[in-house]
Amino acid sequence: MPNTPVRAAAEGMPEISRRYFLTNTVAVGAAAATVALPVVAEAAAPAEHAVIRVNHLAKELSVAMGDWMEDMDRESRGGYSHWVAIVHPANLIENPVSFRNSADAHPDAELFRLVAKFEEADAEMKRLGDIFDQHERIYYDGKPKQPKWEDFDDQPKWTDETTLLEIKTFTSDKRLSAFDQARAKWERADRRFRKSCGYDAAEKPYRASVSTAGDIVHEILQTPAHTPQGMLMKIRLANEWGETDECLEHLVTDIRRMVGRLV
Repeated sequence: MPNTPVRAAAEGMPEISRRYFLTNTVAVGAAAATVALPVVAEAAAPAEHAVIRVNHLAKELSVAMGDWMEDMDRESRGGYSHWVAIVHPANLIENPVSFRNSADAHPDAELFRLVAKFEEADAEMKRLGDIFDQHERIYYDGKPKQPKWEDFDDQPKWTDETTLLEIKTFTSDKRLSAFDQARAKWERADRRFRKSCGYDAAEKPYRASVSTAGDIVHEILQTPAHTPQGMLMKIRLANEWGETDECLEHLVTDIRRMVGRLV
């Protein structure tokens, strides 16, 4: 995540980076050191009731933090951030301003946890996919030429009147024909080349990673969504993985559940 500075809620406070908030949930001491400055600066202004000023600043802080959360959610590709500001009177404690991530309190916290798990699996799948693609190109560029049935003169000339019994009898009686021997030889050579060029070694972990990521997608679709945000995450993943039918089935259940809570 880029270390883009985010201005603190109150004017006069220093700039604090997103990375700081994502790795620290303790009170922001640097911010506290100047949190009282706006009060001094406004001392000469026309008198305003403290409660009105607090409400104005609280609304401004709420809007600013909402913009901040949306910015982080876009960067996390469908994740969820729910940082809250905890503000104490500046004259009571040394560090009156702190921030805490309360994403676990969200109704769709389990969905967000699974989405984060999927993001890790998806990244690993793409990493292994890049490796497999390299070996796959090497394999198809140099793989042994596969024999074709029509290249052998001893094959019967099938016609529209050829019966299935004749075909079955021929294929079972000619297992040691030139074609069968050539194909067996090719299969042995192909297996050796797949192994020597690294195709087999790269394919196995890649296929496993695809299966792992797919299992998490199905788990996400089956997990109840309690908010529109959770439903949108399901729709996004379903579109990416071609699971729209399964997603629609679970979304109908989610909508019925949410509507049921409103009536």
